Amino acid sequence: MAEKSDASKTPANEFTDPLSPFYVHPTNLSTQQLSSNVFDGTGFGSWRRSMLIGLSVKNKIGFVDGTLPKPTSGATKIRQWERCNDMVISWILHSVSSEIANGLLYTETAKSIWDELKERFEQYNGAQLYQVQDQLNQASQGSDSSSAYFTKLKGIWEELRSIKPIPSCTCGAHATIMKHEEDQKVIKFLMGLNESYKIVRGNILMMKPIPSINGVYSLLIQEEKQREISSQSPLNVEASAMAARV
Repeated sequence: MAEKSDASKTPANEFTDPLSPFYVHPTNLSTQQLSSNVFDGTGFGSWRRSMLIGLSVKNKIGFVDGTLPKPTSGATKIRQWERCNDMVISWILHSVSSEIANGLLYTETAKSIWDELKERFEQYNGAQLYQVQDQLNQASQGSDSSSAYFTKLKGIWEELRSIKPIPSCTCGAHATIMKHEEDQKVIKFLMGLNESYKIVRGNILMMKPIPSINGVYSLLIQEEKQREISSQSPLNVEASAMAARV
């Protein structure tokens, strides 16, 4: 029994264990792009979040956050670490623009690349904050569907949060601050809707308390579905009923 226990700890098993960060799944290609959007120097916060999700799914976050440094002994384990490290580097390079990738190509570790990207692009200044806030102020539905308009606002809000996150705390004021931010999102969303939503907008603003932004979006979708039903002419309704009977 003792020999079996020792064998289970050999590097070979560690490399074939799906739960090990040293494991490389056959579908993990070096040319994969982990982020849905290629990072070109803007929107670092949302790109970083997308990359961390992808790395977490592949159990490789340790190669960028420093929790899995290069082993100091064991030739086989060192080679496997280098293989995984190169894999993560390749994922990062395929998830950034060619201009950014060219400046990172000769960096030896995924952590060094990750740290350099954070140092270069995470330090937002007032001009960047102004630009994103201006995008939010100018945002309106226009010719977009309500779904596309909502998605656009969500992206701007996420970028704002990455630039200037709300400080976390355990005091009672935190819930009040979060509710205030949520109400501001609702007001902005309603203000940008087209005039055809005037009635539903007024009904929502009369609610106490004001629903969450997701709740407001749900109410808007329900209103749109009711409009679709109401817009059906009696002839279309009768034809549909006859088709159902057949």
